[in-house]
Amino acid sequence: SSLFKKVVSTPTKNDIAVHIRLGDYVSEPAAKRSHGLSNIEYFVRAVALLQAKHDYNKVVIYSDDSQAAYTEFVNAFGRSKIPIIISSGTNEYEDLAGISSSKGIVISNSTFSWWAAWIGTHLHDCVVIAPRPWFSKPSKADDHLLLDSWIVIDREIQR
Repeated sequence: SSLFKKVVSTPTKNDIAVHIRLGDYVSEPAAKRSHGLSNIEYFVRAVALLQAKHDYNKVVIYSDDSQAAYTEFVNAFGRSKIPIIISSGTNEYEDLAGISSSKGIVISNSTFSWWAAWIGTHLHDCVVIAPRPWFSKPSKADDHLLLDSWIVIDREIQR
């Protein structure tokens, strides 16, 4: 479709895209129990790891609750020399394009994050950081969902 062509033809940006999944992982007890809500420290450690490997222009926060994700990330990250902004995307396609075209990608344990990272991995030489465990409890998903080229770091689950 023309929307997918727009996603894959977006120019690569020297940014770190951080996708923080909140939504039903916060509001729905069953989803929170099954998937687990990643503690913000996972995202902070992942961004610090990327910054240690390469100089990026900015950190862009993507979320289904952008303001809450941005505030929580900035409060946990502290003072930064690199600008931290909220994505200017107005829909899921623009967010998918923005994440997948970034040189550094920090994903949540969500299919949206996974697809953005997969597309980015196959389109350009991005560095992806993914969480483990994928679900709230370790499972075979941790072995089968995460690409060998991705950096996997353990996440604490917010209770």
